[in-house]
Amino acid sequence: MQKYFKLALKCPVCGKSLMDETKKIHEQDSIKLQIDNGKEKGNLWLCSYYGCFDHNSDIKLEVKEVVKMYCPHCKEQLPVEDQCDKCGAPLVRMNLIVGGHVSICSRKGCDNHFVVFKDLNDALSLFDKEFKYLGNS
Repeated sequence: MQKYFKLALKCPVCGKSLMDETKKIHEQDSIKLQIDNGKEKGNLWLCSYYGCFDHNSDIKLEVKEVVKMYCPHCKEQLPVEDQCDKCGAPLVRMNLIVGGHVSICSRKGCDNHFVVFKDLNDALSLFDKEFKYLGNS
C-alpha cells in the first residue's frame, strides 16, 4: 500500500469519536458510520487512510447509490455542507480530531473528498508525524 496519512474523525454534532477499533481496514481503526440508502439501514466502515476508498458495509450498496450518513453514537445525520462538484450528490462533513474537517461525497463510487484544516500548524504537525515532513528521522 502506498503511503497515506491517517485520519482520526469525530462527529460534528455530538463530538464523539467515529473511530472503530473493533473493525480494522489495512490494520488500522476504521471510521464507523450508520447509513440509510432509502431501502435499508446499516453500518459503513471507511478506511481511515486519506485517499484510500476501501470500505465495508453490512448492507449491499450499488455503484452510484447515494446514502445518508449518521453518527453511530447520537444517531444524528451528519451535516451536508454542499453538493459534490463531480456528481451532484451531497457532501457530508466529519470533524478532524486535530481541528478542521473532512468532506466526502455520499455517492458510492465517487472519489470526491477533501480536508480543511482549521490551523495550518495542525496540518503541518500531522504531515510531520506521518511523513517526517519537516526533516525528522
